[in-house]
Amino acid sequence: MKFLEKMDDYFSTKKKSEKWMIIIATVVVIVYFLSTFIYPYAHASYAESKKNKQEIQKSIAKNRHYLESVTKDENHDFYMQKLDKRIAEKKRTLLQLDHKIAMINTKLKKISESLFSKTLWSDFLNSLTTKAKIQNLDIQYISNTYIDHNESFGRVLEINVGCKGAYTDMIAFMQGLEQSKLITEIDKTTFLVDKETSDIIADIHVSVWGINH
Repeated sequence: MKFLEKMDDYFSTKKKSEKWMIIIATVVVIVYFLSTFIYPYAHASYAESKKNKQEIQKSIAKNRHYLESVTKDENHDFYMQKLDKRIAEKKRTLLQLDHKIAMINTKLKKISESLFSKTLWSDFLNSLTTKAKIQNLDIQYISNTYIDHNESFGRVLEINVGCKGAYTDMIAFMQGLEQSKLITEIDKTTFLVDKETSDIIADIHVSVWGINH
């Protein structure tokens, strides 16, 4: 209040023209101050706010577009669920393919084991002596007959093995024959007991199955 009273006292002593000069000068100073200091700052602040607003509007529009692209019948997870379903289907397909590949490998292995050549014939006959020696059996004779089926599946080799030894060793020897890489079958056996040594005297008939090539 004292400030206003002093201003009133000051202007009361001035002429009307002087009062207008002071008012005009004051306005000019205020306008200069605003234009020089306040306006540039306000303009920059306005421009920055406008830029931020545009970026926010752009982000909102982008998010709205994405939401519309993955929404169907107000289900926001529709396309994500559809993608998950496709991934699950692909995984099932891969598992099925792995199963088929495993089956094919098994069949190829069986086919390779079924292919019988004279080289395999010789190797198998040699293995009989080795297996018998491991089981402490005495080989008394080995006879074999090769059967040609003209590349059809069937018996390709018939073998008679005469051997002598302990009963448990004989059983282990026979199990080894049936676990051969070739397709083998013990289809006939004859056991006799040596009265002097109590050993088993055996005649073992082995059939080898395969495809001649």
